[in-house]
Amino acid sequence: MNLFLKLMTTLLLTTCVSMAQTRVITHVTRAGGLFSTQIILNNGSDTSGQLVMTPYLEDGSPVEDVMVDLTAGQALRSDIEDLFGRSDISHVGLSGSEDIQAIVAYAYREGGTSSAHVLETGRTSQRWRIFPGEGIDVSDGIAVLNIQEQPQTIVVQQFSQDDILIDQAPIGVDRLAPMAKGLFLFDSTFERQEGSYFEIVSEAPTSLMALRFASDSDYFWETGVASLPMAAKAESGVQVGDVTELTTHFHQVSGKVTVVAPNRLRFEQFHYDGTGPAVYIFLAKDAQFEMGFPVGEMFDTTVYMGEDFEVELPNSVQLEDFNSVSIWCEAVSADFGSGIFQSPWQAP
Repeated sequence: MNLFLKLMTTLLLTTCVSMAQTRVITHVTRAGGLFSTQIILNNGSDTSGQLVMTPYLEDGSPVEDVMVDLTAGQALRSDIEDLFGRSDISHVGLSGSEDIQAIVAYAYREGGTSSAHVLETGRTSQRWRIFPGEGIDVSDGIAVLNIQEQPQTIVVQQFSQDDILIDQAPIGVDRLAPMAKGLFLFDSTFERQEGSYFEIVSEAPTSLMALRFASDSDYFWETGVASLPMAAKAESGVQVGDVTELTTHFHQVSGKVTVVAPNRLRFEQFHYDGTGPAVYIFLAKDAQFEMGFPVGEMFDTTVYMGEDFEVELPNSVQLEDFNSVSIWCEAVSADFGSGIFQSPWQAP
C-alpha cells in the first residue's frame, strides 16, 4: 500500500433522514497528534459572501464565532490556530453563505506525503452502517457528533455477515453532550470477525465521519463508501439490540437477555437452580406473562451457573408481539425471574 493511499482519510457519505440540513466539519485532529488539519474555504459564486464558523471543543463547548468574508471566486487556506486563535478545536459548525464551502485537509505532520481532502457535510442520520476494511493491517473507527440540543447515548453494534448481533457498546461512559464529539475505534472494543459490519444507532440523528487507519503505521485514508446512512428502525415492539437484566424472584434466576436477531434471543451469565417444575422461557407484552407464550424447550433439572446460550423464536413470533421475558413456571403460574426489554441507550 503506497503512502499516498495510506494518507487519504475516509470520506463521509451520508443522507439527511429526519432533520434540516446541518453544515459541519465533523472532525479536526487533536493538537500535538500525528496529523495536522487545515481548512480551505472556497467561494464558488460570482458575488462576495460571508461564512460564519462556530468552533467547538471535544466536549461540545462552543468557542467564539469567526466570520470569514470572501470575494467572488476567492479561496482561503488556513491552519486551525491561525483561523481560530487556538489549537484545541475539535469540530466546527458552519452557517452563512451557502456558496462558500469548507474543505478539510489532513496532513501527516512530518511531511513527505500528500494531504487528504474531505468536504464539509450537511447530512445526518439516526442509524449508520459501516463495512470495515479487510486484512490485518487496517483498523476502523468513527468520529460522531451529537448535533441535538439534548444529551444522548450513541451505541455501536457489531453484526455478523448473516445479520446476527455479536456485541454492542456505547461511545464513552456518559451520554454525549450537545454538540460534543465522540471517538471510537472498533478494534478497541470488538473482536474482529470475517464479514462482520457495524451499525451506529442513536435516539436522534447524528453527524458521523468514518476513519480507517493502517494498523502498522501512522496513516489513514479514504475508502469511498465507508459509512452508509440507514432508515431508523421502527418504534413498535422490541428491536434488535434491545436488552434486559432478569430480576430475580425465585430459584436464583438471573442473567442478561439480548435480542440479537428478529428470531433470536441471547442469554448471558444465566443462573437457575434447576428445581422448578414445567419451567419455560415466556414472552409477553408489558410483563403480562399469564397471557404470554412459551419459546424454546422446557427447562429440565439442569443447573445453570453463569451459562451463555441462544434461543431461536418460532416463525409465528414477531418482534412486535412482546417486550418482556420471564423464566416462567407454567405449573403454578409463577415468575421466577423477568425483565422488560429496553433500547441499548436506555439500559443501565
